[in-house]
Formats: sequence, structure tokens, C-alpha cells
Amino acid sequence: MNKMKQIGLLACVWLGLWIWGGSSPSFAQGTPRRFHYPHIKIWDFGRAQEHISDPAQQAIVYDFLAAHVDVVECDIATKSLELKQRNPDIRTFTYRLDISQCIHQGCSADLALAPDPPGFTEEMYLHFAETTTYRLNVYYTNPPQTVTITVPGCSDPAHPTKESRVRTYMWLDFRYVYNQKSQAFREAMAQKLIADSAAIHSDGLFFDEHGPGISGAVAWSPSNVISGGRLLEYPGRRLNEIDVESNADLVASLEYYKQELNAHNKFIVINGAAWSAFDPLVMDQEKAAGGTVTEFLIRPTVGDGSENYEHLLAGLEEVLAAGGKIDLLGSIGYHNEIAGLNNWIPGNYSTQVGRWQMWRLANYYLVREMEGAPGEAYFSPDFDTSHFGDPAHCLDFIDDWLPAYEVNVGYPDGSRNPTYLEGTGNWYTYPWNGQPVHWQVFSRSFGNGNVLVLLRSRDAWDCQAFGDESGVQVPLDRPRYLLRENGAFSAQPLTSVTLRQSEAVILFADPHPYDTRTIPLQAGWNWISFNVLPENCSFNAVFGGILDRVEQVRTQSRSVLRLNGNWIGDLADMGDIEQGAMYKVRVDQACTLTVSGTPMVATTTISLTAGWNWVAFLPSASLPVVQALASISGHGQQAKSQTQSAIYQNGGWLGDLQQLEPGKGYTIRMDAPGTLTYPAGQ
Repeated sequence: MNKMKQIGLLACVWLGLWIWGGSSPSFAQGTPRRFHYPHIKIWDFGRAQEHISDPAQQAIVYDFLAAHVDVVECDIATKSLELKQRNPDIRTFTYRLDISQCIHQGCSADLALAPDPPGFTEEMYLHFAETTTYRLNVYYTNPPQTVTITVPGCSDPAHPTKESRVRTYMWLDFRYVYNQKSQAFREAMAQKLIADSAAIHSDGLFFDEHGPGISGAVAWSPSNVISGGRLLEYPGRRLNEIDVESNADLVASLEYYKQELNAHNKFIVINGAAWSAFDPLVMDQEKAAGGTVTEFLIRPTVGDGSENYEHLLAGLEEVLAAGGKIDLLGSIGYHNEIAGLNNWIPGNYSTQVGRWQMWRLANYYLVREMEGAPGEAYFSPDFDTSHFGDPAHCLDFIDDWLPAYEVNVGYPDGSRNPTYLEGTGNWYTYPWNGQPVHWQVFSRSFGNGNVLVLLRSRDAWDCQAFGDESGVQVPLDRPRYLLRENGAFSAQPLTSVTLRQSEAVILFADPHPYDTRTIPLQAGWNWISFNVLPENCSFNAVFGGILDRVEQVRTQSRSVLRLNGNWIGDLADMGDIEQGAMYKVRVDQACTLTVSGTPMVATTTISLTAGWNWVAFLPSASLPVVQALASISGHGQQAKSQTQSAIYQNGGWLGDLQQLEPGKGYTIRMDAPGTLTYPAGQ
């Protein structure tokens, strides 16, 4: 039995089951934020360049990332500089570890020869207080092997020795474990991080391998210990017995790093373990660092019911509400994610991959922050990495970019609705009671009337039916157009849509609700105008992408000035756009203003008074001045652009102002009140 819930005029719909893990970016307070698109922020781990040696191919990659991505991983200075040369607004980050220190690869090497970072002293590491023998599973050998290690203990807290350090093994490396209790360690690590990021021109750092407490982060299991195991820094306890206390110490370290890095206008990103996504200890770390990356989570096969999916969404919203940042990463490279899935058909899209990509995009819009919210949500396209080592195909990932990403969904109207539609399906029955699977649809309303729909089984972690057998017909509140992965819309509006498990749709009431305009600005004053009406006409919303570069904005009757970091004046919104007003904008250096909104009707009338008037040019194509100003012939005396002018004389316009152009503003002097109406059909 289906149960339909009330929703508003506009809605976004989903149905889901899930888990999460990871952590996110944390930008410094007051850092200018400029993005390629007004509706979506793009984050990429930049692995596309790691195996490309050909300079021409590297240049193509740099050009692509600079044109599409807002935040990208860079582990070498040349890469960061190449990207910032192409796009000064792009932000880069580099990979680092903050819980353990890699020693070497190879179980036969002498651990004592591994150098420590400069300035790191013995108190900055964890030590065994007693002789400890334990096993480590080493995976870099073929076949993998188990290594037994005996570490001598050290009972003197004032004089710990390197020989007694805790050693573990993860991801092809032996590790030492840092002492998160040590303030000296925090200070030394913060200085190292600041220096490292400065050396490669990075704006931030990505801290990998976090989990609940220290033992979760370093993959330590009590079954590893044969004898001993008690720690010097946590007296009387073993590594797996200190999760709560060590987590509090780790949170204190992250808070300190964030404070120090923010002071240098840098951010940190932490990545928690997917298996611990809902652990409150991990959530505490994410808040301390300022965000979360959902690595391995935004995937159709991960999760154990929509109840956990709701926990995931609630956790992400909690991070955003605390001012944090989230990056909705699925995995780095996705083509193998859908291989072998049971009947993963294209569904509402042209390809299987298209269905996967649109499902992930819908996930992003479901948790995207509200306008004015302190946090920021980012979307990872998860470019395919399978061909990066192949020169013939290493640029194939560029084709993973969907035109649908660039279609503006507008601002969220409110929070998600987890029960837009729910019911039961016969494609799976619970083995413990024989009952049919319970599914759920989540929704969210956006400003232009779009609807997001995600379908996934509610409770069955092993429910792997993704074809038509899992299909549910979802009625819509009004006819809507479906957004395809190529950026086009369905030819006809839909009154219902069929969704399969782990499928989403993005629907629009109007198939062309938004257009995007770019207005180049030169250093100094610029006379500009708009022929699209932004959904939000607040000053911060319109100029948010270049806000740090704007020094002053004026209309004919109001103005605002940036003085010592504060905005002073009476221009708090850009509502005069709708009345066809021109704006004068002064910026401190050349930049580009990007504005999205509903196209304004070119024939919208603009009321003019006797004397000078500041007016916009509304058509989308340039017009000769005599044609553009035909409606005020006889009353218009003079027209000026920022650099040219024309006067009306003997029935015609004379001067070097020959054309009126979109994006530019003009002043017109009238001898009497009148109405300017640009020609129809332009």
C-alpha cells in the first residue's frame, strides 16, 4: 500500500538506503569563495594528472580543471601554479597524514633508520610501556604475509625511546603513531603543515585515514597482540582501549590545526572511514576539522537501508549547520562501480553510466546548503581513473563531465522531505520474516520547480535488484520535464515517473528556467547591466562570486562601498535589475561576473524621467543604436556608454556610439518623461 505525503508546489523526491564515511574541507573564515557555477560547487581529487607525462596532454588536463573545478588536489608545486595561472580563483590542496607517520615499504627494512620530520621529538609519538609482541598483516608482498614484531617497552614517561614506539601497518607502509596528547606535537605538526602547503602553493591539506579514536584510524585490532600492549602515554591501557579519550585528544589537535591554518588562509579536509560513518566519534572529528568527504558512500551498492541513509543525510546537514564543508565523493573512478550489478539498466537515461551519474548528482542537490547557510556542500564528479596510465586514453575522463551539471536548479526552498512516497515491493523479501521490502522516496523543493527523486530499498542491505523488477511509479504534483544527462529535457512534461532501486531524477516545471551570463570586468569602473533576473537579488548573492574584488557599486540613487573590510552604504540588494537599471561597478582587478537567472523579456518597458537615466540593455544580441532607441526618438537627446556617446540630431543618432551590447550599461538624457522599449524579436 503506497502512502502519499503532502508536499509544496515545488519538490524534490528521493528513495534511499545508505552508509557514509569520510570527511571534508574547511575553508578559513573570511576567505573569498568564487565558483564556476552559481548552483553547484565542484571538488576533484585531481588524480587525472598523476600518470600523464606528455606536456600537451597535461596542458589539456590543466585547461579542463581550471575551467570546471573549484577545488582540486595538487601534490606538486608546478601543478598548483599551472592551475592558478589559468584560474586564479581555483583552490588546491595536498595529501597528508596527521595520525601516523609512514616509515618505509618492505618488512625487511630496518625501522630504526627511518628519519623523523625535522623538529619532531620523542614525546610526539606513542610508546609501549611493556615489551609487546604482535602480528601485522603485510599486503605489499606476493603473496601477503603475516609479520611478527616484538617491541621493547619503556616505563619512564620522561625518557621514552624510539625503540619502544608503537608500530602498525597500513596501505603498504609501516607506521609510527603520533601522540595526540602532546601540545608540542600539535605545534610542530601545525608548523610543518603550514610550511608544506606554502612550499607547493597549496591552499589547504587533506588528512587521510581517520576513524573512531586512534585504533580505528590505524587499523589496530586487539587480536593482533600476542603479549603486552599497554601504552606509556595512556597508562595501564592498550591501543584498542583508549578510543574515547584518544578521540578527544585528536579533536583537540584538529581544532588547533584548523585555527593555525585558518590564520594563514588555508583549510583542512579529513577523510573518515566509510565503515564508521555514523560513529559519533568520527562526527566530532569532522566538526573539529570543518567538514567531511563521503568517500565510498555515494554509491548505489553501499548501505543497509534508508534508515541509515537518513542518518547519513542528517549527519551531513549537522556538519553544514556547524559551518563545515562536505564533499559528496563516491569513489575516485566509477565505471567499475556498476559492473556486475544485477540488471543495472539505463532506466530514465541513455546509458547505465548516465543513470549512475545523475543519481549521484541528485544526492548532491538533496544535501546542498540553503542560501546563507554557514556551511558549503561540494560535488565530486568522480572522474574515471582506469585509463590514466594509458597515453591513448588518459584524457577520456573529460568525457565524464555532464552538461547536466551546468543546468541551474536554483536555490533550495527548504529541507528534504524523507517521506514523499513510501511503500512495499515484491522484488525482495526479508529472509527472517518473508515480508516484502519496504522502500522510501525522499524529496526536496527548489526554486525553479524541480523535483529530485531517489529510490532505494529501506531495510535490506543485500537487496541487489536494480532493474524494472524494482520499479515504482511515482506520481508528480504537477507536469514536469525530466533533465537528461546531456543537459537536454524530455520532449513532453511528465505526470509520473518510474524509478528503480537506486535511481534518481531531476525534474523542472519549466524546461528553460535559467540562463547564465558572463560579464567581463576591467580593473576600475565598469558600466554594466543584466538581461537575466537572478532568483536571489541580494547584493551578496549577485556579486558573491567576485565579492572580494568589488570595491564599490552604484545605481543612479544608491551606492555601497567596501571600507576596511566592511560594506557601507544603502545598496543592500539588486532589485533594480527588474526595472532595467544600469549599475556602475568598481573592482580592484580584472575579473568576470557570472550571473544566472530567468531571461528578462527584451520588450520590458523601462520608465525614463526628464534628464539623465541609467538604463540596462535587455536584448540578448547587440543592436544598432538607431534601432535600439527607436521608441524614444524625438525625446531622447543623448546616449552614452562608458567610452562612447551619441546625440539625437535631425532625426538620427550621431556619434561614435554605434551599437548597444548585452552586459553593458548606458545613460540616456531625455527632454521629457518617456518609456524605453527595445524592439521585439531580439
